[in-house]
Amino acid sequence: MPNKKVLNHHEIMVRMRFRTKLLAMALILLLIPSTFVISITITGWQREVGNKTKEGLLNLVEGKAEYYDL
Repeated sequence: MPNKKVLNHHEIMVRMRFRTKLLAMALILLLIPSTFVISITITGWQREVGNKTKEGLLNLVEGKAEYYDL
């Protein structure tokens, strides 16, 4: 049978803390770039919607102006 080392409470806690820190760092490294990409996407989408809204309102006003000019 292989000889397994029995870990004491302190060693277990140290390993758990290391795993927790490693997991936290991995989450941070994944979340920061994805948050940045989402922010850029939303900003572009808002700009596009704003431009389409302005264009639609301008068309509406021009249409009303032509209607009342007749």
